Amino acid sequence: MKLEEYAEQVVSKLFCSRQEKQDTKEELLDHLNSMKLELLAQGYGEEDAETMAIQRFGSVEQISRQLSESMPLVDKYIRRWLLGLFSLYIQAASYLVLLSPDRWHRRRFTLDWKQRMLEYGVPQYTHIFQNTKPLHTLKDYFFHTESIGLSNMLYNLLGNVGLFLPLGILVPILFSSFQSIHRVFFTV
Repeated sequence: MKLEEYAEQVVSKLFCSRQEKQDTKEELLDHLNSMKLELLAQGYGEEDAETMAIQRFGSVEQISRQLSESMPLVDKYIRRWLLGLFSLYIQAASYLVLLSPDRWHRRRFTLDWKQRMLEYGVPQYTHIFQNTKPLHTLKDYFFHTESIGLSNMLYNLLGNVGLFLPLGILVPILFSSFQSIHRVFFTV
C-alpha cells in the first residue's frame, strides 16, 4: 500500500469537514514521509521503507480511532453556530427564570399575600408560597396529585427539564473542559 492510499483510508473514516480531512491527511503524509526518509537513510529500499513506515504507524482503524478521539466533537463552523444558539438560549432562559412578567406578577401576589396575612394576625401563613426545601415540590406532587392536577405537574416538571436540557447538551459539546458528567451536572 502506498503512503497516499494509507493516509486517504485513515482520514476517510474521520467525522469532520473536507478541509479538516485534507489538513489531517497532509500532516499524516508529512509524518509518514519523514519516517520513510529516515528508513531510506538507514539503507532500506523505497518499497520496504514505505511498508515499514505504515507498519510503525499502525492499522488504519487504530489511527482513525485515535484521530477521531483527539478531534473536537464539532467542526469550528458548526461550533460558531452552536455558540450563537447557546448565547440565545442563555438570554431566553435568563429572561424566563429571572425577568419574565409572570414571575414578577407572582412575586407581587406573594408579597401582597404576606402583607394581608400579617394584617389579619396570622403570620404562620406568610410562608405558604415559599419553597426553600429541596425536592419539596416533588414530594407534594407525589402525595397530593389529586389537588395539584396532572396537567400542572407535567407543565412544571417538563418545563424545568425542557428549560435546562439544552444546557446539559450544549455545554459539553462547546467546551471541552466540561466533558465530564460531574462538571455538567454541577453546572446545570
